[in-house]
Order: sequence, then C-alpha cells, then structure tokens
Amino acid sequence: MNLALCLLLASAHAEADWTRVAVDLPPVATPAAGPVASERAALSEAATLVAQQYVDPVDPAALAAASNLGELLAQLDEYSSYQDAASYERLWQRRRFGHMPGVGVIFEHEKKPGEPLIVAYPLAGSPADAAGIAPGDRILKVGAVNLVALPFDEAVASFQGERGSIAELEIEGKGRISVTRERIRPDTFTSLMLPGEPKTGYLRFSQFTLKVAGRTAKALEKLREKGMSSLIIDLRRNTGGEVEAAVLIAGLFLPEGSEVVRLRGRGGEQVLRTDFAGPFKDLPIVILTDHGTLSASEILAGALQDHSRARTVGARTGGKGSMQMTHVLSNGGALNLTTHRWYTPLGRSIAKTPNDPGGISPDIPVTADSAVQMRAILQLMRANAPATVPDAPVLRAALAR
Repeated sequence: MNLALCLLLASAHAEADWTRVAVDLPPVATPAAGPVASERAALSEAATLVAQQYVDPVDPAALAAASNLGELLAQLDEYSSYQDAASYERLWQRRRFGHMPGVGVIFEHEKKPGEPLIVAYPLAGSPADAAGIAPGDRILKVGAVNLVALPFDEAVASFQGERGSIAELEIEGKGRISVTRERIRPDTFTSLMLPGEPKTGYLRFSQFTLKVAGRTAKALEKLREKGMSSLIIDLRRNTGGEVEAAVLIAGLFLPEGSEVVRLRGRGGEQVLRTDFAGPFKDLPIVILTDHGTLSASEILAGALQDHSRARTVGARTGGKGSMQMTHVLSNGGALNLTTHRWYTPLGRSIAKTPNDPGGISPDIPVTADSAVQMRAILQLMRANAPATVPDAPVLRAALAR
C-alpha cells in the first residue's frame, strides 16, 4: 500500500489538518437547561445571528419587524430552519447515542403537511425490507398516528420506539402491515464487483463520513485486486454528510493540490484542495446521480466532472449547495442558519436559487422512475445479489458509456 493511501486511511480516524467546515447534522451540544427563556429573547438572539452570519445581507429593518421566528425565517433560504426544544433534543439524542430503534426506511425528503410519507427505499435486510415495504410506497399511518397531518420530522419520529415493539403501518393500496422495530445500522456504503461485469467496480454511498472515506480507500484496493479497470460511483439518494469526507474521497481520484470545492460566505471565499496524490487518479469513472443527490455528494460529483475525471449519468442533482451552522438558543430550540454556498472548481454554483436551478447537470441525461432505480439498488445490496446487473436504465446507460 503506498504512502498516500496510508495517510488517507489514518485521516479517517483523526480530525483533518484543516478547519472542519461543515456537517449536515448539528454539532453535539446539550440543550439549554433551567427555566425556558421567552420566545422574544430567542427571536432577538436569532435576529442577531442572521445579521452577523447569514450568507446574504438582510435588511436590518426587516429583521427588526419580524414578530416571531416564522416571520424571520421567511426572509431566509429554504435550508435555514428552526427546531423547537423537544425536536432538537430528539436529534441530539440520536446524534449522541446512535439511531433509535426503527423499521429501516429511507423516505423522500421534506414531506409537507397534507402529504403521506413516500418511501425512497427500505434498507437492505431491515425489518421493513423483510416485510415487503417497497420504493414508492405511500405510508399514511403508524398505529393511530396520522402521518399525513404531520410535518416531515414529526412523521419520521413516529417510526421510532422500543426495540422489539410492533409498528402497524397503513400503506396506501396495501392496507396494514406489521413491522417489528430493531436497532438500525445506517445505510452508508456498499462496494462490490458488478455481477456479470468482471472489470467494473461499484461503490454506493448514501452518506459521507470520515469513517466511510477510510473504508473507500480499502474497498478500492480490494476491487483493484479483483481486476477492476473501471468504476461506477452511485450517489443516488445520497443526502450528503461531512464536507471533509467528500474532499478526502475526491482526493483518491485527483492529483495532489487539485481544487475540490469553493465555499463563499460573508467572510469571503475558502478553497478546499486535495493534499495527497490520488492512488486511483487514472481509473475511468462514471457517477450516477438523481434529484436526491444532495449536499456533499454534489461536491464530489461536481469536482470529478470539472476535472474531467468522471462522466455523470442520470438526472440533475438536487441543488443543496450550502452549509448550515446550528446555534442553540436560550429557549432550548436550535437555529439552523445557512452561512456559505458551494461552488465547483470551475465556479459553477451548486446551490439552487430562484434564478438558478443549481445542482450538477448530468453529461448523459437518463430519465428513470425513482422506484425502479431503488429496486435495482436493493438487488445489488442484498446478500442474494443477482447473477447479472439489474435491468435499470441508469445502470445500463453507465455501462454503455
């Protein structure tokens, strides 16, 4: 194993040597204790943070005129948000102790009140997978809880409960299905040689962490030992994660010193580059994307596309090209505030705005039903993977590049 690869593996277990810049989940912080501060005090704190740190200047008079947090947030982008004390406490507990027992379902993001929860896919081998929950299923109730009436975060929280307890799910067109809750391991990483394609490696990321970055280097070495001469990186339904991890993974495929992403905020621009020579910088790569490819996964796709190191196949990514910092307010709630936007090495904006669709446009556009795509991914991830590549349009287009 060469020195660059050894350094990468070590970095996956230690803090990177440049400043940590973004994590999609809030930092670990104990919610405020003691008497609950007034909502007016929390509003004043939030207005000060917006004036000092929000990515764009906001009219001070408009900030002062806001009578509640909802009016304040209405002046900001869609990714700036507020969580009340109870919601933030639940998120903090999940971050501290790991995922609570659930059924193992990934949902389409940002359901609005009045809509059911739509299944993106069940995790392979999870209780939901065993119960026959499928991509595209529309879940209406958990027990007596009407999910349609709830906002997204509260609806998802309804699936948590004691390990071994039963979740009675009401699914549109399928009726009621009983699923036993278990402790769920997050779906973050899959690596294999594509069935029936002896020269093509396949990596799937659903989220980026520093641990995953280290596993990626080891997995690529093993795939190369098995004869891999080209690689498909599947970023569909990748919700993002740690920017440092995306930079480290990009570094596997780029020369030393290559620019990966530019962060622009009120304090100017910061450029993040690779700091080692990529041991796979000559490996042909195709990246699979869809509208659920978000955040740090868009950084990876954009960097490899700009450096002509990969062709992208599928649909335009979701355009979640911004970084949020989380601030715990005196009332125990948390303000998630957009502080930077991201740009590719060639200066393309990843962030979606009213005047710019943002995201990463595919080199080879392929229109495909999202449920069909996720069923194909599940086939690859299950232990009884098919003998040949699943017949899915995006995968087929990638292999015919």
